[in-house]
Amino acid sequence: ATGAEVEIRDALARGVAQKRFAVAPRPFTGERLHLPEEWPVEGHPTVRVELYLARGAERPAIQVSCAGTLVADDVAELHALDLAEAPWIGSELAGLVEFPGFTVPPGSRRGVVPDAAAEAFAEAMKKLRPLVEGELRRLERERRSAADRQVVDDLRRALRGLRTRLPQYDLPDDPEPRVDARLW
Repeated sequence: ATGAEVEIRDALARGVAQKRFAVAPRPFTGERLHLPEEWPVEGHPTVRVELYLARGAERPAIQVSCAGTLVADDVAELHALDLAEAPWIGSELAGLVEFPGFTVPPGSRRGVVPDAAAEAFAEAMKKLRPLVEGELRRLERERRSAADRQVVDDLRRALRGLRTRLPQYDLPDDPEPRVDARLW
């Protein structure tokens, strides 16, 4: 939020070797879900939401942070919030949920204290759930539609010029190809 930049300077590098390395957070992979970037939490600061559908990722997980500090690598680690269920886990979702209202244990800086802010966060996530599930359904429909279009294109390519290559067969005339409108 402050716009600070982190850079590593390698004092041991010699010659034309790179001596400065900019440090940036690793971007998430996958298709970003069209969700509100901020989600209200009753009586507390808003939640910042950045979720992606990471199909085929090795171990997709939703990270949870508090004011820039990562408190959980996976939302399922926060057992007190009861979020270890779909769509938060097992749906190939990856990303970050940032909530500055958590109380973080001072010694470990991992996990959250199950207080009123954590309860309000869990309630806000339950209200966000239908939007996330709707986005997952939309992306699945788009994926199926694209796959169907690809099959139709492959069939057209495979059957193109069939009449000229196989004149000995009596093939039906089809002056204009018909494609199921649901595919488009």
